[in-house]
Amino acid sequence: MPSDPHPAEMIPAKEAARIIGVAPKTLCMWRLAKKGPPYYARVGRIYYIRTDVSDWLASLRVEA
Repeated sequence: MPSDPHPAEMIPAKEAARIIGVAPKTLCMWRLAKKGPPYYARVGRIYYIRTDVSDWLASLRVEA
């Protein structure tokens, strides 16, 4: 089982939404629909790993 990431690697949901370019509410709806980048829920708060967000965005790339 992988260990939890170091807290310095974690960013709050609001920052992840800014990086992706969506509203925080959209990111919340994606979590409920099991879409979007992977996240961690800690003590009632949602966090993302910056590299997970960038990897997820890269996975959306469509070759022309």
